[in-house]
Amino acid sequence: MTFLLIFTGLICFIGLIVTIIYVNIVDQNYSSEKSFRNLSWIYLLLIPIAILIVIGLAYVFLS
Repeated sequence: MTFLLIFTGLICFIGLIVTIIYVNIVDQNYSSEKSFRNLSWIYLLLIPIAILIVIGLAYVFLS
């Protein structure tokens, strides 16, 4: 169980780092709509993937 908590914390930390790196990129054609859309895609993809991985690991380790 401790492993799963560490793993989910790591996923959240990676998401935070990706967000910080992406936000700090200077773009000459900056658009807040474009930035919001790109960050939305990152989170919409990472959250379900992380949930599936955690559920899969929980099934493997707890069964």
